[in-house]
Amino acid sequence: MAFLTWMTEQPINKTKTKQPKTKQSKNSQSDDESTCAATLDTSSVAFTMEASSSCSIGASMEESSQTVLSLLKEETEPCWDNVSLGLNPMAPSVPKQDWTVLGDALKEAEQATGYTRNIIPSDKWISLRCSGMGFSKLFKHLQKLGVFSKRQSPEFAAMMRACCEDLMTKFDARCAHTQSDEITVLLPPHTDSCQDDMSIQKLCSMAAASVTARFNFELMALCTLHSKKKGLLVDLMTVMQCLPTFDCQVGVFDTSSQALSLILWRAHDCSTNAVALAVHNSGLPGAKQMVEKHSSPEQMQWLNQRGLLPLPVHQRDGTFMVQSQTKQPIQGDILQLYKEGTLFPANFTL
Repeated sequence: MAFLTWMTEQPINKTKTKQPKTKQSKNSQSDDESTCAATLDTSSVAFTMEASSSCSIGASMEESSQTVLSLLKEETEPCWDNVSLGLNPMAPSVPKQDWTVLGDALKEAEQATGYTRNIIPSDKWISLRCSGMGFSKLFKHLQKLGVFSKRQSPEFAAMMRACCEDLMTKFDARCAHTQSDEITVLLPPHTDSCQDDMSIQKLCSMAAASVTARFNFELMALCTLHSKKKGLLVDLMTVMQCLPTFDCQVGVFDTSSQALSLILWRAHDCSTNAVALAVHNSGLPGAKQMVEKHSSPEQMQWLNQRGLLPLPVHQRDGTFMVQSQTKQPIQGDILQLYKEGTLFPANFTL
């Protein structure tokens, strides 16, 4: 099986507004490879020019997904002042409130409650969203050893893409998205009469175990290669003591558009976090204050003035994969590609 891999270029078109700090759930933000997930409050990110919400709090999965998908198709775009659009082109504008309502509906769908004996009927779309756990300790250790690059690690991005493709292969997924230490894959309804209805517990445990095993295999291989190239011995026993694991959330959806909205939501989340993440990872004087007290456009200017733009593609956008006969990287912004109707290749049916 081959996959069409799209290295997306996700623009960041939001600003940060001051809000009271709240405890973030594990589902809302994964433990990022930059080790700064605990210090960044991304829940307060909003658009510079934010329209009123188009769907109400507590809206249904169908209503909230169709609202966001429709807004992405509209021609309106946010306006950023004093931001280099050449380095960071704007994505379609969707009010923050609509993303929030959609996110709430998606997280409810990932609870997958109401199914007898936790069995998912064969006519449902299924999402598997795996998130890394315990990455902070690992990253600090491997960055000190020089195995992972500081700031954004291309080695880590390559490992996550390998895990994503492996998960797609194992579950015959139609498409997937990976960003930070998170992977989301979409499984179509299984119409094969030889297949039984799927168990939520089995899907969850198999996906989490599969990604954990593949990631740690890639990690050991990288440590071994680093030792040979650099002539420095990496203590594998020490690395094994801080090996990360992945958990998994299973979502159940009635339609392909509802399932796809999960990936679009994660792409939006990736773009929201990327700028503040880049500022924090720079380690430069004033970075902490810039993250805590300034908006995304101001953070963009701060990065640009220090020669830190454009951001690495995977950090800014993640990677989008589609099941296909060929594997070809195509650059583009996921949300913009969806708006233009070119997110999927010709003759591809989700």
